[in-house]
Amino acid sequence: MAKKKKEDIPLRELGPNELNQRLEKNKEDLFRLRFRAASVPAKNTMEVRNLRREIARLHTFLNIHKAESQSAPAAKSNRGNGREA
Repeated sequence: MAKKKKEDIPLRELGPNELNQRLEKNKEDLFRLRFRAASVPAKNTMEVRNLRREIARLHTFLNIHKAESQSAPAAKSNRGNGREA
């Protein structure tokens, strides 16, 4: 069974700004890695896969933050409508 990489801070605890920064950094790293792999054989072929997966995780958490921010105003607007539960 493969070991999972421990992260310093879980992605769930990061805000959208930090997630976007990590996403841009990972995209740049992936670009450089692919560019380098075109000219020199890669030593660690799993790096590309790992970066792609990390980028997908970052996109997932960004979408979660986006959904939460869009649903939060709707929940607030239903509070003062005069209905009682």
